[in-house]
Amino acid sequence: MRNLSGLILALVVSAFSLPAANVPPDTVVAKVNGKPLTAADVQRILTGAPANMREQLSENPKGFVKHYALVSFLAAKGEEAGLADKTPYKEQLTWNREQVLLQGAIADKYRQAKQSGATGADLQTKTREWMDSIKADSTAEFVNDDYFSDDLAVAGKVPSDTVVAKVNGEPVTAGEMRRILLGAPSKVRQQFRSDRREFFRQLAMMRRLVAIAEKEKLLEKSPYKEQFAWVRMNILSQAALNDYSDGISISRQDEQDYYASHQDKYTTAKVKVIYIPFSSGDSAGKKTDGKKVLSEEEAKAKIEAVRKELDAGADFVELVKKYSEDETSRAKDGDFGSIRRSDKIPEHIRDAIFSLKAGEVSQPVRQPNGFYLFRADEIGVQTLDEVRQTLRPEAKGAKFDAWVRSLQKDMKVTFENEEFFSGKAQ
Repeated sequence: MRNLSGLILALVVSAFSLPAANVPPDTVVAKVNGKPLTAADVQRILTGAPANMREQLSENPKGFVKHYALVSFLAAKGEEAGLADKTPYKEQLTWNREQVLLQGAIADKYRQAKQSGATGADLQTKTREWMDSIKADSTAEFVNDDYFSDDLAVAGKVPSDTVVAKVNGEPVTAGEMRRILLGAPSKVRQQFRSDRREFFRQLAMMRRLVAIAEKEKLLEKSPYKEQFAWVRMNILSQAALNDYSDGISISRQDEQDYYASHQDKYTTAKVKVIYIPFSSGDSAGKKTDGKKVLSEEEAKAKIEAVRKELDAGADFVELVKKYSEDETSRAKDGDFGSIRRSDKIPEHIRDAIFSLKAGEVSQPVRQPNGFYLFRADEIGVQTLDEVRQTLRPEAKGAKFDAWVRSLQKDMKVTFENEEFFSGKAQ
């Protein structure tokens, strides 16, 4: 949790403009699945959106509308499924609602001070003094020593119904704290683990600010109403994605179908290698451990000469022992191990290796510090049993991606006002 005493300038709410300010608010600028979206609707969405989304609107307004259409559609699915009342989404909504409220309370106080005529340093001072008064009025009393023990095993055994602290005079149980943390982002949970007492002090201040915001009914006012609507939409859209993903099952037939259609992913090559290094720096031409450091041109000529020896019938392993300077593979007669086509290796190396048939040798392959010759000793395909453990999540991911693509395909977005999206009418 951020130190709330430092939240002033970062939370000041700015005004945002439509891409084309001269387009009347009631003008229908787009349609999403036949539902009209007016310039005023886009302004409302923009008001609640985070900064990166506002930047997207200015850079790619049509892309922004398409993104909004998909996210809002998914959020509606989340609402229909009742995910807002299920863990952990219920807790996430509670946490984020309170974040919007506390930030709204600070921004609203800043706005009031500005309207009263305060400017510059005086404006900052007035807002900070108000924050200090909120902090002074916030109290955290620690009533369970085990819960605040440095021994996390001891702290973790405190029963859920145990009152562990009093925040602004109100009891807080261990179970309530677990629910609060369940809704909070990972960074906040880490801050809680590092200093529980300070977390409770910040919680006390947060609750004072939330109470002020609720008294002022800020969630019924712009821009806070729009900000929470955006937050809620994002949480529920992610909930809908998670819910669908969690419900995907992979049968034995699914495994076989995925395996059959992705043979390339499981193609393997057992490889031997000859490596000739080079240096493009000042060390080229010098000697290291009694060996001359080759330039790139010299290394290329040497590897091509080795390739000609192989063409003439020389034994690959004998040439490994004679020429290769990769100590690890040379000690194993050039054995470079088995490589799978889906392994994360440079594309040109992968292409060179998997274009070979068993027993064939590649042409020289350049890397930043040397040249390789690869020989494919064996080319094969892993069995389904060998890859099942990694295949199942891949097959599940493929089903999930196909579902998302189908949603995007079914999402009908039309743009009704090019002037609005061109941004020319300013």
